[in-house]
Amino acid sequence: MEIIPVIYIHKGKCVSFYKGDKGYETVYPKSPKNYAEIFASYGAKHIHIVDKDGGNWKITEKIAREIPEIKIQLSAKIRTID
Repeated sequence: MEIIPVIYIHKGKCVSFYKGDKGYETVYPKSPKNYAEIFASYGAKHIHIVDKDGGNWKITEKIAREIPEIKIQLSAKIRTID
């Protein structure tokens, strides 16, 4: 079994929402890239990134470029291929 960690990104920061409700948001102190590095240091081969805004692609791109040993699965509000 493989455990795949997830990073939720909202307004450029790592967050979680109680039962998915944005009214109950917890913002975490480290950047998404920092958490990806932590997951990689623990041996994660994949991470799942949820872009809650659909506009944080630069963060995901930076993680992919700077931590090439991790494969990324992305879910986001993607409106166009551009």
